[in-house]
Amino acid sequence: MAVVLFIKALSVNDALTTPQERAAEATREKHEAEVAAREKAQNDAQAKRDADAAAERDAESWAFSQCETAVKGRLRDPDSAEFPTDYAAWDKAQRGPGATGTVYTAFVKVRGANGFGGKTVSVFTCTILKSSGDDWPVLDIQELNADQLAR
Repeated sequence: MAVVLFIKALSVNDALTTPQERAAEATREKHEAEVAAREKAQNDAQAKRDADAAAERDAESWAFSQCETAVKGRLRDPDSAEFPTDYAAWDKAQRGPGATGTVYTAFVKVRGANGFGGKTVSVFTCTILKSSGDDWPVLDIQELNADQLAR
């Protein structure tokens, strides 16, 4: 009995709304669904951009880490090397396509002991090939002198 009354109440409610009101309600619901879909697409796109940016920061950090290891190998006293502790303090890696991956070129500033026991600052340019896994070979490493830095 309650079901019959509910169905009749629905039919009475439908009878009280005009076709224009029902069309307006359908249009409003369609608009709300479109807005929700657009917001979801924007949120998904932002989440992808955030994930891509995080992956890029991780890749740059790994490239800097590989460069740091390579630079230490070029120093007279590797244990004295002082690198910026925050990768954001390093010069941003330039990224470019390589034959088999992405190539990162970083400018690395390091402070370390010289042959006389004093501390000097050296600048190196280091090129790394991003390949799969944790094996990122150093393609090139060079110490820059003052003339090269002035250019």
